[in-house]
Amino acid sequence: MALLNLIIPPSEDGKMPGAADVDFLTYLHKEDLFPCTNEELLFINKVSHEVYNQDFSALSESKQKQLIDKLPNKLSKFLTWLTSQVIHCYYQDDEVLRAIGLAARTLFPEGHFLKEGDLALLEPVYQRGKFYKD
Repeated sequence: MALLNLIIPPSEDGKMPGAADVDFLTYLHKEDLFPCTNEELLFINKVSHEVYNQDFSALSESKQKQLIDKLPNKLSKFLTWLTSQVIHCYYQDDEVLRAIGLAARTLFPEGHFLKEGDLALLEPVYQRGKFYKD
């Protein structure tokens, strides 16, 4: 959770939640992505114990940032992937959408109705007949 708030911290005025405030763990399970994260997160915590003798979540934010900056390059791919997953989950959260002024997740929250058209416009297509092979 501490790593999530490094990616998207809550706003200082409290209007926008941080990434740890959205249900990211449920998102990981629902998308079957949890196995992709476990090993790397355990490694980050292991490095935190080696450097600071504390869990990553117990570190101050500045120490967390320093630790992330010092991680091996092999984790940069994971952190990039994690960031994109966090952003994807974050902007699906109802609280976040309300905070940015969107009412709902649907593309057309109040419905989308097609105007009735003139089907006579399709007459040339029907008259042309079939021009493809079965």
